[in-house]
Amino acid sequence: MFLTTNRMKSVALRVLVGTMFFAALIFFTTDANADDLDLRVSGEVQYKYTPNSALILGQEHRLHLRDVELHETFTSLGVYYRLTNWFTTGSVYRMVFAVTDEGWVLEHRPYVDLSVTARLFSLDLVWRPRVEYRLGSGESSLRVRKKVKVKFKTIPGKPFIADEIFIPMEGPIERNRVFLGFSPLPGLTTFYLLEVDFDETTEYKNIIGLDYKFSL
Repeated sequence: MFLTTNRMKSVALRVLVGTMFFAALIFFTTDANADDLDLRVSGEVQYKYTPNSALILGQEHRLHLRDVELHETFTSLGVYYRLTNWFTTGSVYRMVFAVTDEGWVLEHRPYVDLSVTARLFSLDLVWRPRVEYRLGSGESSLRVRKKVKVKFKTIPGKPFIADEIFIPMEGPIERNRVFLGFSPLPGLTTFYLLEVDFDETTEYKNIIGLDYKFSL
């Protein structure tokens, strides 16, 4: 078992390095530069009112680094309940302010999701489907977001890789996100995100982010 575990750690590290190389390759082959880079900073407070239930309050700001311009801000309030050690479900109301050609507009994005966690040797595997309702400017839509995350919990900094797809109820996949990140301190996560939007033309966004979570 000892040899098998060490071998799994070696394989996991190679997968991480290979994924980082792949992401860097995409970054440099999509004409990315500093003008295209965005920053996302978010924080979340969790209050456990029972051993298995938590109330969450979150805030996120998104900026274009080219001119340090804020273009989106999110406020979230919700509740999560842990049914078992591997299964969690939650319901969240999210309010979004975003810049458009008409100025700042408000969008409501309530959602429900669940999270399934599995442990394989030194890996944490997480699958999180989310159903999100969007209401803004008199228009509404419903979409599903599916995210798979792999965390290398025995490696210093607990690096992770993740992939998330956005699927509208009607039509093809509209967006894909690939994450690479690590947690240098408890509760603090930093990451690189490549976001690909599938519209009439494919658009790439290169994003760096900081996320901090703490419990009361």
